[in-house]
Amino acid sequence: MIIYFIRKRIINKNQQLAQRIKEEQKEKLLESKLNFFTNVTHEFCTPLTVIKGVSEYIEKSVESDENLKKYTDVLRDNVTNLNNLIQEILDFRKMEEGQINFSDIEEVSIFDLVDKQVKWFIPIAEQNNIQLKVSVPQELNWNTNVLGFNRVLVNLISNAFKYTTQGGIVEISATIVKERLELRVYNTGQGIEESKIPQIFDRYGVLENIETSNSYSSMTSRNGLGLSISHDIIQSLKGKITVRSEVDKYAEFIVTLPYLPVARTEKEENKADIPIEEGIDFIPETNADNKKTVLVVDDNKDIVWLITNALSDTYIVKSAYTVEEALKIISSQTPALIITDIMMPNVDGLEFIRLLKEDKFSKHIPIIVISAKITEKDQSEGLDIGADAYLTKPFSTTVLRSVMNRLLTVKDELKDYYYSPESAYNYSEGQLIHQEDKAFMDSVVAIISENLEQENLRPEFIAEKLNMNTRNLYRRFKKISALSPNDFIKDYRFTYASKLLVTTSLTIQEIIYKVGITNKSYFYREFLKKYNMTPKEYRSNK
Repeated sequence: MIIYFIRKRIINKNQQLAQRIKEEQKEKLLESKLNFFTNVTHEFCTPLTVIKGVSEYIEKSVESDENLKKYTDVLRDNVTNLNNLIQEILDFRKMEEGQINFSDIEEVSIFDLVDKQVKWFIPIAEQNNIQLKVSVPQELNWNTNVLGFNRVLVNLISNAFKYTTQGGIVEISATIVKERLELRVYNTGQGIEESKIPQIFDRYGVLENIETSNSYSSMTSRNGLGLSISHDIIQSLKGKITVRSEVDKYAEFIVTLPYLPVARTEKEENKADIPIEEGIDFIPETNADNKKTVLVVDDNKDIVWLITNALSDTYIVKSAYTVEEALKIISSQTPALIITDIMMPNVDGLEFIRLLKEDKFSKHIPIIVISAKITEKDQSEGLDIGADAYLTKPFSTTVLRSVMNRLLTVKDELKDYYYSPESAYNYSEGQLIHQEDKAFMDSVVAIISENLEQENLRPEFIAEKLNMNTRNLYRRFKKISALSPNDFIKDYRFTYASKLLVTTSLTIQEIIYKVGITNKSYFYREFLKKYNMTPKEYRSNK
């Protein structure tokens, strides 16, 4: 019996160890797959940027040609779809690393959100004779995260269309049940076996079953990531998702979300120090003979060509394919603005920005980063090191022009300001003080601070230290301050005394000596006049 129990215990331990090793291998395998997909998607961003830029250029050129415009619309829509698939993979990675925050809760119209997303699927439904039914009360409002809710809604609707055969039915409904929002997405079709329902949200199994075909050719093939992402988002919103299904008949996804209190998080609106609005250009006045020079640094020649082509009508564009080339150009001619990528051979973009910002002759040049590295961490790293704006690939050339023009306008305005007489003034206590006067008052304060304990701290002493006569000191004070030199010294003594009362454990008598006053009754009387309370009351109240 003893041998039996010992063997059984050893077997159980070995089984637990084997299970743990299997889970770790599973985790490592998933991690390697995610790393592979993430790296590949970053590589997709560059050619996608070129396609988008060329598409925009063709669109502007063929506005009057309706037939050609149809083709450009198809091209634009497919670029958008491809970008959405890339974002889905990257979002899956972000969810794994806990980088996406859905705590920004606000009251929204569920009817408007559903109506907006359903419109994208109407053409697919019409082409494939699918009945699309929507049942959402027009007055239905709910507190939720808009980004998260939209992502769940789109993923569930896409999944429904993916598995609905031609002539089938897709139904979307939303209502309040037991003080919780209930969203239902129903579709006829092949359904899901009950044993496989838990697996459709399994992050380990998602990448094992990537499907390459659909029930009809007009639907874009999905990669299976959507349901896993949706599951994680719903959990973040403190809700739950369940599935009802019957094989070869239907499948229905039911999402229930609680009513969350509105609590907006502080959004990262400062990704660039300028407002970026598509379609609004802040173009500085230039002419053919006075164009500003812009330097574009990217190891991809197509990206350089695209940016050069988009900007050449307004700017003189110089190009470099490595940081070394860029530094040579800058040493011979200082550009008005620099556009750079992050991922480049030898020296990367971040090191390039650091070199520019450390050089006193180039630190003033505005820098725009355009990169396929799109995570919040990547963007904050670029902005922290000195970039003035950070655009992610694929980017809009319209937005790029807006950012450039605004940066150059701000640069010109600052230059005009610092060369103007107004730059010699600062505001102090609601009054404009000339820089020279500020320096004078700083010197006076320094003298008073160093000699505060001396009883003979008088205007004559300060004038002597400043190598000027007392009359000139009074004249200078009259010009700058409403207080006379005597009153200024007195005010400084009592202000410093009040500070010592709060920040130290010195006795009142010690503080009196610290501020250079020998008459105790005088100190109490003037302190009461200034603060309307005794020193003891001031200390206890503050």
